[in-house]
Amino acid sequence: MNKIVLATIILCLAITQFHTQAFAQSTSSSFIIHEVKAGESLWKIANKYNQTVSSIQKRNGLSTDQIVPGQSLLIPGTTYTISRGESLWTIANRHSLSVRQLARFNGMKDPSVVRAGAKIYIPQYKKHRIMTGAYMVPKNKESDQSLLRNYRPLVSQIGVFEYHPDWNGNLSSLQAITAITEGWKQHMVPVAVITNLSAKGFDHQLAHHILNNPSLRKKLINNIERLLRYNDFKGVNIDFEGVRSEDRTALNLFMKELANKLQPSGFTVSIAVPPKQGDRYPSHFAGYDYAALGKVVDYMFLMTYDWHWFGGPPGPIAPINQVRATLNYAVNTVPKQKLFLGIAMYAYDWIYLRNGATKGISRSQNEAVKLAMDHGAPIMYDLSSKSPYFFYTDKKGNKHVVWFEDARSMIAKYRLISQYGIRGMGGWKLGLPFPQAEAMLRQMFWIEKP
Repeated sequence: MNKIVLATIILCLAITQFHTQAFAQSTSSSFIIHEVKAGESLWKIANKYNQTVSSIQKRNGLSTDQIVPGQSLLIPGTTYTISRGESLWTIANRHSLSVRQLARFNGMKDPSVVRAGAKIYIPQYKKHRIMTGAYMVPKNKESDQSLLRNYRPLVSQIGVFEYHPDWNGNLSSLQAITAITEGWKQHMVPVAVITNLSAKGFDHQLAHHILNNPSLRKKLINNIERLLRYNDFKGVNIDFEGVRSEDRTALNLFMKELANKLQPSGFTVSIAVPPKQGDRYPSHFAGYDYAALGKVVDYMFLMTYDWHWFGGPPGPIAPINQVRATLNYAVNTVPKQKLFLGIAMYAYDWIYLRNGATKGISRSQNEAVKLAMDHGAPIMYDLSSKSPYFFYTDKKGNKHVVWFEDARSMIAKYRLISQYGIRGMGGWKLGLPFPQAEAMLRQMFWIEKP
């Protein structure tokens, strides 16, 4: 055989082996993320990537041809066309890759040299198998059936929200029969969500009262077991929020007693916890002892969101540096296979009041993007938090700022699930449309089903 031909074959085999080891082979489920530039239309973008306008609309949840600069679009395929003014760094960052990874994958010797119009390949990571969970609020038979059938391929477990105790340890009722039966039918394990909600909201005084009274703890645990057995739940998720540091030991004891009661009968026990980066950091979350709780529960749901919420000043809901810091602490404190990363399925829209304060409301991600398009508001992207946002002015002349999630911010969070090797992810809540996140979930993971 000609030596040159042989050398070429060996080189091709080596490149193929590198691509196979690090990344998945290109498939129909692969994707790239395009950032809309000023002057671009959906038709131009579709032609640029040899796609149809309708296919891009469907994948991104768009009902019209309207787009705005800065908007992220999920495009099928692995071939990315470089736009004027882009660098390899901006493209890599958008896909949550390193410049080195992107340059090596494309055989580029000098990553600083890129040409507008040139095509490069975006590597697709191999799929990982995970569990997914989502909270749902039952409404009525037709709505619950439709919702669960729609999400069947994406969800392993549903948290039926919510039941709460009164001051005597008795549980509230909930019309959840359809959610439970349809959940099992659609291969989504139903679990009962128990909260400390009262007329005051999440009530730390109610939690304190129940957790520190041995007879009330026992009564509540017995009522939870009865609820699970009579309603065909697989398990329970405890969502006690605002627990104070002085109730830390009591919460640990309650969860241990609950697990001892339920787990021998095959029920699962899980807990939702706020994001921490140390045992008592931040101090207002010191009531949640990750280490002790992680020893007794089957799963721990990390509520890695609401660093900014509608009751406070505007800002990113789930900044990637904070999410990563929470995971760094969690995986060194709790077994990885018990951890679920919490995902915000919502956006916040803050209005600037005349007194200098702000007031916010929650929206779906789709509503947020539609707001930007309706007002022609360019979307900006905060690189430090990896979060998109935009400003707009309403009909009354009031200025707003909206922080939300999109394909760029979601791929960064999805990558963390694989990088840290945790059990999976969960979100609040089913019924808030987020087509980009749903499409990426299908493409990046194998979803376990019971």
